[in-house]
Amino acid sequence: PKLARESGRGLVKPGFTATLDEPGKYTVWLHTYSVIDGTAYEHGDRLPTGAEVVLTEQPGNRPVVLNRSIMASSKSFGADTAVAVGTFESRGGVTIEVGGTGFPKPAVLSVAPQKIGDSFRVILTIAGILIACLFFAIVSLIILLHRRAKMVAQNPGA
Repeated sequence: PKLARESGRGLVKPGFTATLDEPGKYTVWLHTYSVIDGTAYEHGDRLPTGAEVVLTEQPGNRPVVLNRSIMASSKSFGADTAVAVGTFESRGGVTIEVGGTGFPKPAVLSVAPQKIGDSFRVILTIAGILIACLFFAIVSLIILLHRRAKMVAQNPGA
């Protein structure tokens, strides 16, 4: 299974390509546990000492700079889990080759767009719905109490 929307996923050693359709920020993920073609791959929660992820934009064979100074981030979907290795910017409409050096055994990497705006939009929508529900509950309570006070005033002996 894929973790949310990915632009590409594969083994480092040999490597794979990822198609970046949209401009924006992308994250490279190291999968701590993943299954590809029926084979399970397990890896620690960080790159091995001396290992480097190598990104090259095609066509043109231009190196892509991976920003490793990101906050610790992880994601999971069922048994498939991954940790962020770094981020990079893309102008979109390109293909990148994802490879690596210094990996003692095959590791599963993936590239996915950062969609913080989409997540933020969902959070704001849910918060808006909750606030609207709370507002309607308070208005309903005020109306109910007002009607009750009116009934008591009209029927003082009841």
